[in-house]
Amino acid sequence: MFHLKKTDKSEIYKKGIAAGIAEIAYVLLVVIIMISIDKYMQQEVNMGMSMLTVLLLLVFSAAVSGLLVFGYPAFMALQKKYHQAVLTLLITLLTLFLGFIIVLLFNFIF
Repeated sequence: MFHLKKTDKSEIYKKGIAAGIAEIAYVLLVVIIMISIDKYMQQEVNMGMSMLTVLLLLVFSAAVSGLLVFGYPAFMALQKKYHQAVLTLLITLLTLFLGFIIVLLFNFIF
């Protein structure tokens, strides 16, 4: 089914960076959707339904984000490649942190 082959470091770096970029893109997509919904819903809305919608989006986003950030490292850990799993997770988190710094600098400049 799955072959337990030796994983080179460049593949680990690529997968970690790709996961970080995918997470940043997903967060950007959610922000765009929330801004669009806010623009088009200028009318009075039911507060209960509004809170329910936000909480459902939060739960869905947590699931998607968990899959994007922890999916491949968990798969590697199940193959008993703990070093590669931790390294992939750290690279993903570093990519997310660099994305945060870029957004923060962008907000200060503009």
